[in-house]
Amino acid sequence: MKLSSISLIFLLVTGCAGHLGKVADQPLSLSQERLRIQQLSALKRFNQFLTADGAVLFESWNGTRRGVDCDFRINFQPYNKMVLEEDGIGPMTFRGTYEIRHDGRLKIFVPSYRNGWPVMVLKMEENILNLSREDGVTYFGTEAHPDPGFWPFVCKNGTNHHLDQN
Repeated sequence: MKLSSISLIFLLVTGCAGHLGKVADQPLSLSQERLRIQQLSALKRFNQFLTADGAVLFESWNGTRRGVDCDFRINFQPYNKMVLEEDGIGPMTFRGTYEIRHDGRLKIFVPSYRNGWPVMVLKMEENILNLSREDGVTYFGTEAHPDPGFWPFVCKNGTNHHLDQN
């Protein structure tokens, strides 16, 4: 009984290892390679701003303040700290943490924010660093009452358009 359990574990491990090795050896398509380069570029830019400026600031509505009741800013700070600012009827500030992955996916954790926050993707588009929702939604509010254009959030660090990409 003990020998057959060990044999089964051995077969599972070696079988899975062989399968994973074959998948990992497959070359990336041209579109996958371009996406990977964009992801690395966005991560590099984010880290450059964090190091040089001490924080990375993003604003909703494609970086343009509307001044009505739903302007948001996300300020990413060292040590995975972040601040979510909402300018609604009155300004509100929520503190939390963030997690950024090598594929550009970014999650913020803000326990005191009433609605939670969607998973975002860090992107470089036309040499501008921005955050989009992973699910592709661009509106603010609900599907029944959407206010289009809330996403993407655009990086507001002063040198965003001119930072060396090397």
